[in-house]
Amino acid sequence: MGSRFEANTKFALNFFKELSANDPSDNVVCSPFTISSSLLMVLLGARNNTEAQILKVYQDTFYQKGKKRVGCVHQRSGKFISDINKLRANYSLSLVNQFFGETSYDFLAGELNESKTVQMMFKKAKYNMAHISAYQTSVLEIPFGDNELSMIILLPDEIADNSTGLEKREITYEKLMDWINPEKMFPREIELSFPKFKLEEKYDLKPVLRSMGMTDAFDEGKADFSRMSTNKDLALSEVIHKAFLEVNEEGTEAAAATGVIRVFKSAQPPLKFTADHPFLYFITERSTNSIVVIGRYSSP
Repeated sequence: MGSRFEANTKFALNFFKELSANDPSDNVVCSPFTISSSLLMVLLGARNNTEAQILKVYQDTFYQKGKKRVGCVHQRSGKFISDINKLRANYSLSLVNQFFGETSYDFLAGELNESKTVQMMFKKAKYNMAHISAYQTSVLEIPFGDNELSMIILLPDEIADNSTGLEKREITYEKLMDWINPEKMFPREIELSFPKFKLEEKYDLKPVLRSMGMTDAFDEGKADFSRMSTNKDLALSEVIHKAFLEVNEEGTEAAAATGVIRVFKSAQPPLKFTADHPFLYFITERSTNSIVVIGRYSSP
């Protein structure tokens, strides 16, 4: 993996950590790539300490390959990402795969005193899967979009509250790459039970970016955007991010997704992967492992 892909993934993990810090039990959906791409134009106009702070947030190397990277991912994921170059861009992603079977299921059942009934989708197929003993967490990869993108699920074996528990243990770039290493994720026949859900969230990213070290850009007395304007008082007033994610068994992209998952016969009994309690998810570009969307599903 090139350094620019590593930088993008590190930014995504750091951003998610800050975004989800206030309430580890909330649903989260965001596109770090969309955010970094949208703010690239701001970085190109920045100088001095303002530029240095943004570079630090973006892990430095994003800027060096930024323009090329925007085009690369947008070309490969164009059917899922639209209009990423607007500061207040709304991000919409519809994730669809052909699941067979549907029924009601109690989410959080057996884990907490309170549970909610959700619609679950079922699919018996072959998926790459691994188990992280040290974290008591299963990792599952669901390919889609002509196999160019994947949804990586981190499902804890057990939970103590409405969070996944993984938020308290830092997920680094090195750990994530180790967990999804092809040499450690083996294809197995899986009986997958997965909730059908739709998330739509809107975030004010100003406090998040400030907490990550990007402070001068929002301060009229310190912001330096002299590469784009002669106005010395020019500063960012706000950064708004709106994200939408829908996971279901049908939709506008269903035809393109048909045939992505094949059913295999195996002498071994299938493993069960039942996502009936909070989990983390990553939408990644398979060729680079760059994170396009990251989030947490905690509550129906």
